[in-house]
Amino acid sequence: QKLKNEEKEKKLAAKRAKMDAAQAQKAEQERALREAQLAKERAEKAEQKRIEQIRIEKEQMKKVLKKERKTLRDRLKEAKYYGNNDKETLKNMEGVEKICEMFNLTELQELNKDIEKKGQNAFFVALKTVEKKIAAELEELNQTQQKKVTKNEKEVKKNDVWNNENMQLLIKSVNLFPAGTSQRWDVIAAFINQHSTAGVTVTARDVLNKAKAMQNSDFSKSSLKTQANDTAFENFNKSKKDVQTCNDITVNQPVVNNVNNVEANVSTNGNKEPSDNDKTANKVSNKSTTVPKTWTKEEQALLEQAIKTYPISTPDRWERIAECIPNRTKKDCLRRVKELVELVNSKKEAQQSVK
Repeated sequence: QKLKNEEKEKKLAAKRAKMDAAQAQKAEQERALREAQLAKERAEKAEQKRIEQIRIEKEQMKKVLKKERKTLRDRLKEAKYYGNNDKETLKNMEGVEKICEMFNLTELQELNKDIEKKGQNAFFVALKTVEKKIAAELEELNQTQQKKVTKNEKEVKKNDVWNNENMQLLIKSVNLFPAGTSQRWDVIAAFINQHSTAGVTVTARDVLNKAKAMQNSDFSKSSLKTQANDTAFENFNKSKKDVQTCNDITVNQPVVNNVNNVEANVSTNGNKEPSDNDKTANKVSNKSTTVPKTWTKEEQALLEQAIKTYPISTPDRWERIAECIPNRTKKDCLRRVKELVELVNSKKEAQQSVK
């Protein structure tokens, strides 16, 4: 029984100790909270007092400044503003107001003392000083304004560089000059500068930064590409050109050489009387007033193969070539040949301009 009582006493003692510790902890937290609250209130009161003191000092300075300005005006009025005539008097009156506006309290106090001792000499010195102050402030204001104007002009120029036309040229040139092209970004910049009518010049750095921005902004899915394509189509309709450009077709070099030969042959025989087949093809072509369809990669491959299959010496060569490509006429094929020649020549010009 004695052991049980001792065990019970121990449990009660432990329970009381636990309760006492909890109460002490709670009391400590409450004390810390009260002290923090008091410290906050003291800090707020000190800040309010500081602000009030600043306000009082400002009010006092305003009163003193007002007094010094009044003293200056009264002294100059008594001296008739040191003017020899009405014009000088009016000018000096304006000068007094400039001094009152531009001089701080210390400067006004010193000026009043100097005028009391030196008279008009001190006043005219103060006039020169205030004019210099005004000129300096105007110069600083003009420089700040000029910097803003220059910055705005740079931003406008930067935005003008990538208008719809140059965006189209960038998309086209990136496809024309793939990764691995020597001095690729210089070549692309040269291509854009050669063909752009925007009147601005782009650098390789401009092109690279814009290409990265387009890539990071997922340009392939953006409305900017749609807008650029729509604009290109509208410009095509306005100019009523018959040449349809397809930028995503790669032309093999042997075929390009063959195409150049064909272009020369077509130019040489440009005044030749068209054959019956030519007339028939022209009639079929003239019936259609729709915009020529873009050449697909499959059609381009068929055209290249047909050019290889039927050399220049083949009779009715272009009729045979057109028969190899479904839904394409002789005129379509000749037009495509001319387009490829222009495309290759543009690439050569752009690459040669950066060498």
